[in-house]
Amino acid sequence: YFYAVRANNMTRLIIDRKSLFNFEDYQSPKSIICVMNNTFSTFEILEAATDLLKLSGALEAFSFFNNTLNNLNGDGSILTLSSLAENKYFQFNNNTIQDNNGVSILAASGKEISSLNMSFNKISNSTFSNTLFTLDMTFQNGNITFLKNSFESNILNVNDDDLNTMSSFIEVSSKASNEKTFFIFEKSTFINNTDKNTRTF
Repeated sequence: YFYAVRANNMTRLIIDRKSLFNFEDYQSPKSIICVMNNTFSTFEILEAATDLLKLSGALEAFSFFNNTLNNLNGDGSILTLSSLAENKYFQFNNNTIQDNNGVSILAASGKEISSLNMSFNKISNSTFSNTLFTLDMTFQNGNITFLKNSFESNILNVNDDDLNTMSSFIEVSSKASNEKTFFIFEKSTFINNTDKNTRTF
């Protein structure tokens, strides 16, 4: 199967304790899910367990490409991907994320992921209350690529009640199943970003 969410303009939505797009416990290892060329603007993603898109299970590839997300507010997340298995390719590229308040960007976990590419994203003028990117995966015969991303004028500001939580702009705790996996982090720019009440960048 090929699922595509593309060329939509969505504005002024409130999401509360659910997901706008939900692919939970998805079990079709040969499928591709693609979210591309969309604009998401002026959303309230209210609760911590609320997501713009939630995905779990097995599929061939997932792509979140060339989307614009602006003025998203709340304690939820843009993408939550959990219990991923047997994925051949994961892409989060060419997205523009700006003028947001509170929401985190991506939390992904899984096993036996072949390749992950997060490149050419522009993240600016936003305040985050939790880690922006959290990756906890096991990779097999592939690379983690973090290339030419731009972070400018963002604030990571953890609430006083969450000071015991380890928060940072980027958190990677991924494992490699063999020596052929590489983590490539290069040519990204970080300009005028601030971390408050956090332990690490």
